[in-house]
Amino acid sequence: MRLALVLALCACQQKSQPQAAGSSAPPPPGDASTARAVPPGPYVVAYDCFHSDMPFGKGAQTNNRSYDLGARTLTSLSYALKGDEDEHPPRPGDVDPRKTPPTITVITPEHAAQIDAAVVRVLAGGHFEPENPVPEGTPCTLTITANGKQLFTIEKAYTKQADAVTALVQAL
Repeated sequence: MRLALVLALCACQQKSQPQAAGSSAPPPPGDASTARAVPPGPYVVAYDCFHSDMPFGKGAQTNNRSYDLGARTLTSLSYALKGDEDEHPPRPGDVDPRKTPPTITVITPEHAAQIDAAVVRVLAGGHFEPENPVPEGTPCTLTITANGKQLFTIEKAYTKQADAVTALVQAL
């Protein structure tokens, strides 16, 4: 108990000491100085992934999701190209997966609120590192827009880092 009290006291004293002029040390995570003004929504969150089988094979996979929090809709488009479909147009009578219309579904108000809260935490600021895929992996880009203006974008192939961006991807 005493040890916890001493540690808390030391932490408070360190936090209250002013940062030296010219110091390049960043403020601690969660510090109010890292918070930014959050632009108003409604937000659209897109999570777009694309993988090419090259150079080990032919084909590709696309999986795009877009959450419009104002309209409370999810627009998703997923398809796979096999073989040389990505190089040649389909034969007459074949269905071109690239021309498949997206699926639009309604998301619940609770789910929209959960995503909206996660978006606000991301837009409030922080230090977020991209999580790029391994060379054979699938790159995914997370983008947040509002009123037609892009507010945030990051490469997020994985959700290994415990940060607000990971929480947002997991909320999707």
